Amino acid sequence: MTHCPTCGQEMPEPGSRRTQAKDILMFLNTTLGKNYRLVAANLDMIEARLKEGYSVADLRQVIVRQNRQWRHDDKMAAYLRPKTLFNRTNFANYAGELVVKE
Repeated sequence: MTHCPTCGQEMPEPGSRRTQAKDILMFLNTTLGKNYRLVAANLDMIEARLKEGYSVADLRQVIVRQNRQWRHDDKMAAYLRPKTLFNRTNFANYAGELVVKE
């Protein structure tokens, strides 16, 4: 791992799971118009899904799909957040509902 020349913190290698997790979280923020922070509480869950073998495309598709389903439902819109979307059990269910391209 390399270190930031300014602050000295470790920087993830390009293409690393941490970098991918940050990209996913930024995609979530852009899609939802939110500002979830790049903190371990959010990123660790995303990284865990990547470690399980889900692709970046899978995670993005779940974000888009759940946003379409929940954004106009006042009750469910509150659950469009990293804690709900990337929870291990929830994500497996959401990913299982994705349409498989043949």
